[in-house]
Amino acid sequence: MISKEKVDLKNLNLFSSLVKDYSSQKKTLSPFLSSFPSKESILNKIKKTKLSNELRSDLVSVLKKQYKETIFFNSNLKKVNKNIERLWLDNTYTITTGHQLSLFANPLFLIYKIINIINLSLEISKISKKNIIPVFWLASEDHDFDEIKSFNLFSNKYNWDRVNNNSPVGLIETKGIDVFIEKFFSSFDDYPYKKELKEILIKTYCKNSNLSNAFRSLLTYFFGKSGLLVLDPNERVLKKHFLPSFKLEILNQTSFDLVSKQNSQISKDYKLTVNPRELNLFYIKQKKRVRLLVKKKKYYLLDGTKEWNKKSILEEINNFPERFSPNVILRTLYQETILPNIVYVAGPSEISYWLQFKSLFSYMKKELPILSLRSFVLNINKSDWEILKKNKINTIDLFAPLDYFLSKSLYKKSKINLIDELNLMNKISESINKKTKKIDSSLNVHSSVILKKIEKDLKKLEKKLIKYQKKDHVEYLDLLTQIHSSVYQKNIIQERSFSFFSFYLKYGNKFFEILSKKLNCLESGYIILKGF
Repeated sequence: MISKEKVDLKNLNLFSSLVKDYSSQKKTLSPFLSSFPSKESILNKIKKTKLSNELRSDLVSVLKKQYKETIFFNSNLKKVNKNIERLWLDNTYTITTGHQLSLFANPLFLIYKIINIINLSLEISKISKKNIIPVFWLASEDHDFDEIKSFNLFSNKYNWDRVNNNSPVGLIETKGIDVFIEKFFSSFDDYPYKKELKEILIKTYCKNSNLSNAFRSLLTYFFGKSGLLVLDPNERVLKKHFLPSFKLEILNQTSFDLVSKQNSQISKDYKLTVNPRELNLFYIKQKKRVRLLVKKKKYYLLDGTKEWNKKSILEEINNFPERFSPNVILRTLYQETILPNIVYVAGPSEISYWLQFKSLFSYMKKELPILSLRSFVLNINKSDWEILKKNKINTIDLFAPLDYFLSKSLYKKSKINLIDELNLMNKISESINKKTKKIDSSLNVHSSVILKKIEKDLKKLEKKLIKYQKKDHVEYLDLLTQIHSSVYQKNIIQERSFSFFSFYLKYGNKFFEILSKKLNCLESGYIILKGF
């Protein structure tokens, strides 16, 4: 039996003040978004969302082409194909999330995002009586291969070592990945679903020629039965519909001006996630993605291999829109241009940068989607949970750094501490403050400073007392260290550092089924699932 507990994000040091304020729906953020996420706001968003018949037609044809080019393994495509056809209809909308094409769909939180959009699509479909389709947006045009080539499993880091020279990651060939898969699976012991997982990766990655198709094949194996659509937006047919935005960016550097102005407002209270460049476009040539720059009405590539004047670059955009690639700022606008999208399920950094783009969207006569924070999840296995419960350790303590976690846990075990003395010191401090206040307010300030120093020194002494008792609890502390390592890996929280393999190897598809029953991105808080 898996039990569920929630912790308020405000009580954790994992998030920026902006994300905490967004989670609590602080009104000061309202000017930077369409509306906060709720069933009601999503239903209202449906009424405002339209997509032309021409775009719907092109979207359907692109998806059909991409699915035809992809080789699937034991996948049920019935609902996928039905959802593709539904995109023709005016009463069909999408709920979207996206991510880099990280190797084998890692880390864990990527799975949480997918389950979020599937669950939310089902829920909104029922209450709206509309077709709501979950769409995973492949960030196939990103070219930083180093960010996606590795994953962690059982405290080990695995790297797919291959050369990539600024190619959009979706175009990277999977040739040779079979050697990496074989080496990876021979590096650890047997698990109930090890053989199954190995076959899945071989049949999805080795059978497909590039990472985009392999990624689509893998996600469809796990989530195709739920109707998940996986879209690679790097398509000429779709980019044709983004031509007006491409041209405005080239001629006026629109996004730089608008986002910069909005940043000046947001930065008064929050740290910025992205800063616009003067030109927020890349150029794809010979399978390389290179930054596009502008200077004195001349346009050129960062590597110096190509140059245009205004007339020639506009001609190339018209004739070859597929050669132009939006960066993170224009990517959001591109997404909302080509999809009938109502909700984007986002991680913390995504929420932060989407809020920087409201002015840009308004200028382009586009509305931001409803932005919903993804679910945050910590999985604790049954034996670890029983140890924590037996020793009366609060699960929230697990989120603290190891030293603090051990010290706080040891405090309850230690025979000698200064808790009584500290409580007594509080009473003495109150008495002294009352007396000094009666004589002179300045004297009261002086006494408060002295008393706080005494309290601080006592706490330092207590820490040393606890530390010297560690030798009496070595096994206990080793056990807690091991439990903490299932939450953090190299100081990075489980969902951001662990692979979903950690759980799939033990539980197979049951892991996804449990998550599907427990996750709802409209619920706020950090979810702790206890009992795996």
